[in-house]
Amino acid sequence: MSRLPDITAEAPARTIEVPAFAGFIIRSIRALGRRAGDHDPESLRVFVTLRQELDDAETAAMLALLDAGFSYRDMARSLGVTHVAVLRRLQRRRAS
Repeated sequence: MSRLPDITAEAPARTIEVPAFAGFIIRSIRALGRRAGDHDPESLRVFVTLRQELDDAETAAMLALLDAGFSYRDMARSLGVTHVAVLRRLQRRRAS
């Protein structure tokens, strides 16, 4: 008789390599810029969408960090701004 796997055991922690993934995204955006520059001026509209998506992703990350117990000061140190700037940034984005 085969033994069933222990489903109560914790799953191994997932490793997220943020800097490597961010590097991939940066290279992709640069390549997009080169391609859009070869196309036509209307192709610049994609950057408006990308900018909004980046702002939304940053906001989601900041809210998740707050939920995880990090402070505005913790985030401010990482961003190189004051904790008041982080607070204002979140307030502006929540209002829009």
